[in-house]
Amino acid sequence: MRILAFIFLLFQSLVFCQTGSKSSYGFYIQPHVGRVFKHKNMPIGEDSVSNKLGVSGGFNYNLKLSEKVVLRTGIAYGFINCVSNQTGLILGSDIDPQQGYISESRLESKIQFHEINLPICFQFKVFKGFHINLGLEISKAFADNSSRTIYSGNGEKETLEVDNILLLNGAPQLSIMYEFPLKNNSFMSVEPFYKLYARPYLFNDVGMYNFGLRLNYGWSK
Repeated sequence: MRILAFIFLLFQSLVFCQTGSKSSYGFYIQPHVGRVFKHKNMPIGEDSVSNKLGVSGGFNYNLKLSEKVVLRTGIAYGFINCVSNQTGLILGSDIDPQQGYISESRLESKIQFHEINLPICFQFKVFKGFHINLGLEISKAFADNSSRTIYSGNGEKETLEVDNILLLNGAPQLSIMYEFPLKNNSFMSVEPFYKLYARPYLFNDVGMYNFGLRLNYGWSK
């Protein structure tokens, strides 16, 4: 809550300091691919990640601070979906007292949840039509369907208990945007982006990042 209060006060101060600035509104949709990576405390084995498609969408409010700098905020909703497989694990059921090592097991981690996002981004004009965007996306997860399942080499399956604490998270993000004007003070833009979640979201040993393409449509006030 302190972070949200600070951002609100910062946003209000910028608005009142720039009463003559031009603002614009818009909405966007962004298909993206979720990826995960393991931290150092992972057990032995090899990791493979299945690319899964997610999607987000929302509304933007853009405030022009200067000829080359724009503050962009808004609100968005998204669905995150990615799967990681930890293979090559050796469990008790994979070892025979007489034959020794006889099979391998794997751990499947599904990270699937919905989230509400509050982006705070500064857009810097490089040259006509091209911009670089740097910012932070504050997010709150809900409707969690994540799970972890062990598939033993003997064919047995065990679902692990997952106690997820869906706290506020932050994701620094970087994007490159090309914007082109349309009629009646409207515009469109195409924006490849990358964002990295600041903390492990659902499992303490799994980090996550997203990359995708944001498609924006807006109009100037």
